[in-house]
Amino acid sequence: MVQKSNSVWVLPPDVKLIPIEQVDRTTRSRLSSNEGDWVVFREHSRSGVKLIDSEGAKILQEFRHPRTLVEATIRYSLAMGSNPEEVLESSFSLLEELAKSGLLVPQNALQNQVIEATLKPGNNFLGYHIESCIHVLEDTEVYRVRNKKGEYFALKLERPETKSKTAQRFEREAAILRYLDGKQTPRIKIQGINDGRSYLIMEWCEGRNASLVAHQLRTTSQNQWNIELLDLCCDILEAYTVLHDNQVLHGDIHPRNLHQ
Repeated sequence: MVQKSNSVWVLPPDVKLIPIEQVDRTTRSRLSSNEGDWVVFREHSRSGVKLIDSEGAKILQEFRHPRTLVEATIRYSLAMGSNPEEVLESSFSLLEELAKSGLLVPQNALQNQVIEATLKPGNNFLGYHIESCIHVLEDTEVYRVRNKKGEYFALKLERPETKSKTAQRFEREAAILRYLDGKQTPRIKIQGINDGRSYLIMEWCEGRNASLVAHQLRTTSQNQWNIELLDLCCDILEAYTVLHDNQVLHGDIHPRNLHQ
């Protein structure tokens, strides 16, 4: 990834570097951090939060402006009075890992752009009115849309910088949704490609994600055993049992994919 010493690398503008002391307690409790550590993450990225030491954070800060690996190493070494060769050797694996995670990218790559919605409320997509953006990730966007009859649907759209790379994933998802035909999943209405970007239009399933429902039940239940929360857990297990009985395994389990 970063082997070419003359390649110019940069931190995308939506990559955040934050001292561990400024991280909320809930997140900090999940990380095996030491005093002086930093967290690095990219908003709307699947790469998650990564923990790096203070020296790694200082080297990474050099890439706030486009620089080659050699330039960044020399600048850091001069500032710290360090040996550039030793710095390069000690930091290379970190920089390579961050490059693979999309946190450090080539200067002219599409991935250097802020990850944000490409469609706005009021836009038209193949005859569907964009109502709102539900969420955006580095490879996909999900919208609530409305057709001319006033019916609501979910639009899942491939992002421009990943088009063709995730096309096979869209094909597979569409095939599975057709196979399940509404069994604990939305039914697919349209599958296609528009301007080189794969898309799926599916039934709109109203609801709240499981973690929000669970939090409300924990804070409002007057029952010692919280029967409602147990019922929610059983409903989730039943939903996945249906999938497994149909020989389908879900590989992206998180609260946003679980609605009540």
